[in-house]
Amino acid sequence: MAKLEQPKTEIFVNKLLLAAERKLSDFDAQNIDNTLWALAMLDHRPNTEAFVIKLLYEAERKLPGFNAQNLANTSWALATLRHHDGGFISSVARPAHDLKLGAKHISQLVIGLSRLGYDDPAFYDSVGSQLMSCPDLDLQAMSYTGLPWPGCTPLGPWNC
Repeated sequence: MAKLEQPKTEIFVNKLLLAAERKLSDFDAQNIDNTLWALAMLDHRPNTEAFVIKLLYEAERKLPGFNAQNLANTSWALATLRHHDGGFISSVARPAHDLKLGAKHISQLVIGLSRLGYDDPAFYDSVGSQLMSCPDLDLQAMSYTGLPWPGCTPLGPWNC
């Protein structure tokens, strides 16, 4: 994990966030995804909440440009950062119904959204059905992720 020493990390990340904030309107889906992913990988939470809120505002405006990987990485990063924004999470889940997702992206998306408390049974049934028809489905690997099966919801432990 990419952890830097305090206070060097805080100074560096704060300067980086200030520079990024000035350019948020220019960010595309990949920039948003990469920024959230980097913050999550740095395991950096001090002073990031206001920036993440602004970043998610921009993300919501640009959600139609998000591909399967962007949606999966964004949900994973928000879960890792423990950033709960129910409205945005619902917005992320909506386009997932329409995308052709591979097993890897489904697993990242489901794990991220469930860790954030997203509990729409119709969503989990939909992506569970997609998962079962994935040509890259690896049932042994899937069992390690704790993914739900069609008809399961993340209410407490997987409720199957």
